[in-house]
Amino acid sequence: MTKDALIIGLGGAAGAVARYLISSRINERFSSIFPVGTFAVNTAGAFLLAILLKLNPGAKMMLLLAEGFTASFSTFSTLFFEAAMLFSECERKEVYAYLSASFLAGALAFYAGLKI
Repeated sequence: MTKDALIIGLGGAAGAVARYLISSRINERFSSIFPVGTFAVNTAGAFLLAILLKLNPGAKMMLLLAEGFTASFSTFSTLFFEAAMLFSECERKEVYAYLSASFLAGALAFYAGLKI
């Protein structure tokens, strides 16, 4: 295992734990059929990634923070898993609205992060 892989792994572990804690807290606070916690962390992750790209903190920090932390913090796998669960609880148009809003919010947050 290379040093770079360990750096990514450390960032990834921290990002996954942060996603779980933040998403769970948001979902507890805002009762909704939609996974607002995942929506919030994915949007924040897109914003954070843009800021990292703009700041360019160096190769090792990018491995830790962008490829490790941010990649685990905001995930498509969680987004699509929760969307699949929603299909059994909601009408399709509501699920598609959630997915569309997630992509739009992520794109806008990324753009905003680049403009800071």
